[in-house]
Amino acid sequence: MFLIASCKYCRFMNYTALFILALCPEEIQSLISWINDNIFHINKEKIKFSNASFYILSVFCVLFFAVTTVFSIVKFIPSNTMASASAIAAYDEEVVNVVKQNGYKKIYNSFNSGSWLAFHGIKVHIDNRCDPYMKEYSGTDYLTGQMMIEDIGSMDKFVEKYGCDAIVLDLYPGTTDDWFADDLYAASDRYKVVYDNKITSTYNPDVNYRWMVVECIK
Repeated sequence: MFLIASCKYCRFMNYTALFILALCPEEIQSLISWINDNIFHINKEKIKFSNASFYILSVFCVLFFAVTTVFSIVKFIPSNTMASASAIAAYDEEVVNVVKQNGYKKIYNSFNSGSWLAFHGIKVHIDNRCDPYMKEYSGTDYLTGQMMIEDIGSMDKFVEKYGCDAIVLDLYPGTTDDWFADDLYAASDRYKVVYDNKITSTYNPDVNYRWMVVECIK
């Protein structure tokens, strides 16, 4: 399961997984035997693994782990600035400027952007320190419907309940999130889009967000 998760999420875990493979050749043999016994049913007497093959595999795994980790670190941490970290995560620092310039004091933000906004001195609705407010810890469910709002109906209810003066959204372009954005533009009687921009990660081109700052008209 660890290897499957590593491949699925493509994080630094995959290098750790390779390192584990390098140190556990016997487990690799057991895995191959299980796959063969349950799927391929190949006559194992015709297949011989020499000790040298395991040494070669181990050397390959260690070298792959070392080289890819070094290059990832160099690419992941190009400088010691917060701007670089934001660019890597596809976070739009202009959002911070817009919120501060307009003097918004009570914003809605998603779980994903809370810690980043708080780092820049913006009072947030939620961030990733919300565990104490989960039902499992507090006995009361404070978080359902609070962490991520994805449609204008839910947003209307949220704004009415909490009296927000602005909404900060990190949406996924090319998904139904675009419909949410369109609805916000259409609801000009109660929302005013003051910022709308798409950002792509400098680390992974497949990671991109559509950042919006929407003022709540009261």
